[in-house]
Amino acid sequence: MAAHPKKNLCLQSKIKISNQEDGWIARNFAAEYYEWYELHLKELSDGGYPFGLGGNSFFVETHILRKAGGWDPYNVTEDAELSVRLRQNGVEFKILDSYTAETCPDSCSAWINQRTRWNKGLMVTQFVHLFRTFRSRGFPGSSWVNFWMPMVCNSLLPFFNLFIPIYILFSGVPWVLFLAMSILLWGILIINLISSTYLNKIVYKRLKIKVGAGQIFLDVIRYLVLHLAAGFKAYGEYFYAPLYWHKTHHEETEVETPVIPIHKKDPVYNYKT
Repeated sequence: MAAHPKKNLCLQSKIKISNQEDGWIARNFAAEYYEWYELHLKELSDGGYPFGLGGNSFFVETHILRKAGGWDPYNVTEDAELSVRLRQNGVEFKILDSYTAETCPDSCSAWINQRTRWNKGLMVTQFVHLFRTFRSRGFPGSSWVNFWMPMVCNSLLPFFNLFIPIYILFSGVPWVLFLAMSILLWGILIINLISSTYLNKIVYKRLKIKVGAGQIFLDVIRYLVLHLAAGFKAYGEYFYAPLYWHKTHHEETEVETPVIPIHKKDPVYNYKT
């Protein structure tokens, strides 16, 4: 941690998806991770805000990990849950300009199972910590909002996209209100799809993924369906299998991380999924 002299520090590396050319799921997965690590988390890190740690590769001194209470054995996204307790123990998070290579799940079912686990764990994390951390140590107003909003929005994603059921629900109301709701709901869906297509086009270009606009639009629709499936599956598993771990198979990948000098008596804890 020579480049970061502060003692209470957790360093998070970025993820680079190594199989981004292996179909539409991998393309979207790579774009999603690029937006998350290169844009969102980098902004939070530069601004000194807390963020949920990803299990790809983060580094924290062992005594800090122990002081925070270690891993929670009852949470299937233990890295994100640990973020809360580390922050409340005065730990700052910083993004490293290094990468851990990782592969995207190779099928719809594998992707859904992985995302189901993530959604389920994030829901548990919110139920345990969301309200008790409000304006607590490490989570003043803006930090609390920046940390929790992405997590809450991710958990509520299926409800944000239930356009058709809501449309049907309002089919029995007076025609004027029905027309207004129709325009509003379909308009929101169209704006969502168009804006997502535009953003993916930009990210695909940065990732050097050569795909036409029509294919990108189709990617967005199919990826949205996967998110809905994983979201609703997570809701169900929260009640009947909250501790079930959907293990994701990853191909062998190379890890690119900087050499960080540490004190021999106080090693760095490196956690990878």
